[in-house]
Amino acid sequence: MAVFVLAVLQLSAMPQLIPGSVTPDLLVILVVTIALTRGAEAAALTGFAAGVLLDAMLVGRLGLTSLLYMAAGLWVAYRVEPSDSVVVSPLSPMPRPAVQLLYVVVATAIVQVGLAAAHVLLGDGYPVTYELVNVIIPTIVETAVLALVLLPLLRRLFPYRMRADGYPIAA
Repeated sequence: MAVFVLAVLQLSAMPQLIPGSVTPDLLVILVVTIALTRGAEAAALTGFAAGVLLDAMLVGRLGLTSLLYMAAGLWVAYRVEPSDSVVVSPLSPMPRPAVQLLYVVVATAIVQVGLAAAHVLLGDGYPVTYELVNVIIPTIVETAVLALVLLPLLRRLFPYRMRADGYPIAA
């Protein structure tokens, strides 16, 4: 549900509220929050669903964005909990807010640079310097600013650490 709501907000409301040609990436903030609170598998599933929904809504190359959201979510999840276990450890504390914001910035950079690289390789992108100055950097900055507000709200929406099979971890 959160994926759908944030995808609709990202594509319909954000272009009206944010001046300029780029908008913040709300879905990457969601994927990072899920990676921090629910672990790698939940982050990968959320990233896949968010990317497929976004590609379908934009009538883009189906699967490209989902691959990049999954990569960003898995990167964050394995930075927070670097193990191969299926269960997210209840003993691992939530990172400080500044570290969470840094995860959002890096995850946004992974997605934006990956999208730009894919478009350049497929021949339908802009020159790299134009893409960097006019798309990648403004998107990262706008997403980071919006993450200051959205991260605490999403952490309240997804408060519990869960096992991969969906059962809460007994603390």
